[in-house]
Amino acid sequence: MTTAAPVRPDPGHTISQRTHAALTHRATPLSAVVEDITDLHDELSVPLTAHARWLLARAQATRQPCTAVVVDDVLSGRVRAAALLTRSHRPFVPVAEIRLVGHGTSDELCLAAASGDAAEALADGIVDLLDRERLWHLHLEQLPAGDPVLRALSARLPHTRVTAGDALPRTAWPAPRPERGWAARKIRNQVRRAERAADESGLPWSIDVIDDRDSVLAALPETLEVRRARELDLSRVDGLASADRAGAHVAAISSVAEHGQVELWRLRHAGELVAYLVAGHDHGWIRLLDSRIRPGSEAISPGLILHGRAQVTWYADTKIVGVDFGRGASTFKHKWCQAEHETSTLHAWSHQWLETVGSAATSADLRARDALRSARESSPIFARAVRAVRRAQTASASRPGHR
Repeated sequence: MTTAAPVRPDPGHTISQRTHAALTHRATPLSAVVEDITDLHDELSVPLTAHARWLLARAQATRQPCTAVVVDDVLSGRVRAAALLTRSHRPFVPVAEIRLVGHGTSDELCLAAASGDAAEALADGIVDLLDRERLWHLHLEQLPAGDPVLRALSARLPHTRVTAGDALPRTAWPAPRPERGWAARKIRNQVRRAERAADESGLPWSIDVIDDRDSVLAALPETLEVRRARELDLSRVDGLASADRAGAHVAAISSVAEHGQVELWRLRHAGELVAYLVAGHDHGWIRLLDSRIRPGSEAISPGLILHGRAQVTWYADTKIVGVDFGRGASTFKHKWCQAEHETSTLHAWSHQWLETVGSAATSADLRARDALRSARESSPIFARAVRAVRRAQTASASRPGHR
């Protein structure tokens, strides 16, 4: 559990003495510059889950204080670079944890900069922000590989480590497109068999797609119910089970649905919702934002049917260049994807001993996870106990009033 607190701007939002040509930087509450940052993100075609609209909607829903480090062009008055940050600390641990807004939830994040000079100035602004802290840990994840601000921070900060982040499985389609190139032959055959099984079930099934904001928002509660049921069935902790997280999910979807960037696909079997997927339109890419199948519906492979129909439709639209399946690996993603989009993560600490402690804690956590996995695989009794605990956690988080 972390206790959030806003990153404190200097009195009067003091402008640093370090400048790059006509650029200056400052720290200010995100709410004061959200329109300027939104314009910058639109200009630079920032990925959907890194965009100010998406991030601010989630932050407001969870009441998360946010600070923006921005770079201003003093001649034009326009914001030329921005980092959206949060500050938190663990109870009784006086180390400020500085992260990007969207940490842990966004598939892609960014340190938006309109030029090389703006990227350098933004790095200076982040360094100045850290200089106000006595003990700190900077953790910036899911950034583009080779990000210029990340490189500049690595050159400026002590005790820095850059590692690979979570890769994003993707399928990119060529131009011109082969007639049946929406998926490999093996997958196309699996989709046809699944549809045949649904037909032979003797029960009606149908697929619909909605993309207007009001209809999507009205449909989301039913998708969240399917999601919770699926996570409970798999004994997984549902990341959207709590009221706060579910509210942040709905708010983020709403923020992009207003701009016509979301579509919700649903498959019903005998009148019951058995599969859904929420997809975002992201500068020519389809980005999968959420999808689940209902427990007990596996006999007709509804996820395979639904995604197959969706992919055929997207493939026919030549404005769509491919599908991004989101961070993390799974058997389902591996089946559909051809490649991975790489990301980078930066860790930096104020002191050498903090880096040592942080690295040791990370290693200990990985060893504990490996030990838990080995015990679960070797002992059916232990595996059942782990599933029971996770089911209880998800059920508890789903109860009304849990935040």
